[in-house]
This record gives sequence, C-alpha cells and structure tokens, in this order.
Amino acid sequence: MFHRCFFLCERNQQCIGVEICKVKEGLFRCQACCEWKKVKKYTTLPGASNCTYYEQDVVYGANLAFNRTVTLSSQHDESTLPSYAVDGVIECPGRHFVAATGYTTDRWLSIQLGGTYHIKIVTIHARTDDHAIEADQTRVIVSDENVNYPCGVEYPGPTQVNDVINFVCAVGTVGNNITIVKRYPPDRILTVCEVKVFGNP
Repeated sequence: MFHRCFFLCERNQQCIGVEICKVKEGLFRCQACCEWKKVKKYTTLPGASNCTYYEQDVVYGANLAFNRTVTLSSQHDESTLPSYAVDGVIECPGRHFVAATGYTTDRWLSIQLGGTYHIKIVTIHARTDDHAIEADQTRVIVSDENVNYPCGVEYPGPTQVNDVINFVCAVGTVGNNITIVKRYPPDRILTVCEVKVFGNP
C-alpha cells in the first residue's frame, strides 16, 4: 500500500510529499501534500502521533526570479524597495530588507521573468521578525499575455518568523509573470523577504 502512495505521488507535479498514518493494526491512510506547504516547522496534526511525513525529493534548479524586474501595487515607504524581493537575501530582520506594499485595497507584487517558463514552484520567504504575518492570506498567479494560472491555493497562515512557503503549481502552468496577491485582512500590508521561482523553459 505504501508503494502505491509513493507511486501516485511521483507522477503528480503538485505532490511534494506523503503523510502516512496508522489508523489501526493493519490499516493505514495516506494523504498527498500539497498545493502549498511550509518548508520548515512541518509537523503532523495534534493527536496524529501515528503519522509519518515523507518528503518528495524535489530538484529546484535555478531561481528564475533572481534580480528580475519587480513591481508593487504601491510601496509602503522609501525603504521597502520592490527589488528587495529578488535580491537573494533570505533573512530580513527589519523593513529595510523587504519589499512591502502600502495599505491599498489591492495589494500585489509582480515579477517579470524575462521569458516564458513552465513554472513548478513559487517560494516566499517571510520576514525574520514579528511582522512575518504580513505574508498571510496570499496566493500566487502565473500569467502570460493571454492566460492566468493559479499556482497552488491561497495560503492562510499563520506565518512565523523566517517561514518559507512553497506554492506548488499544477502541470501546464506556463507564464512570464508571477503575481503574489494579498486578499485579506485590509489592515495588513503585503510584505515578503524574498520570492523564488522554479521551473523550466
């Protein structure tokens, strides 16, 4: 049975891991993961001590977003530059290291990749301070001139210090632009320390 779980996971781009739980003697349940997932601090649910999570070996390759052009829906202040989202710095202990929007109705960050790619994973690195929650309620859209593709589903949070969140795209997600959108709440800005994008030409 375990073999079947792993077999199915290996054939689905959005499956980056499998959780196997012992229900009772001789009976197990497996669950594939995910459309989004925190890279660190992943634990089984409370009370699920009979569960084990097996991470899929994901080959990321080059970061397609590094030093690309970034646009913010609005800029929080002069120190929260859009370019900080793709500068390669993954520890951001304050606002002078992050890209952040203002308090607008539509809060988004857009990265132009400079070419069209089959996108597999979009990774957000949260702040390294108590404002990490500003990465909550985010979703990722991959687009080209004609089509928008959701990458994974909305990540609700809560985000903790230095969290890394992977958004896993479905097969066929193709585009030259990555947009991170914050839907809610209206009193929180969108802030990211770093965004990485992985895929193939």
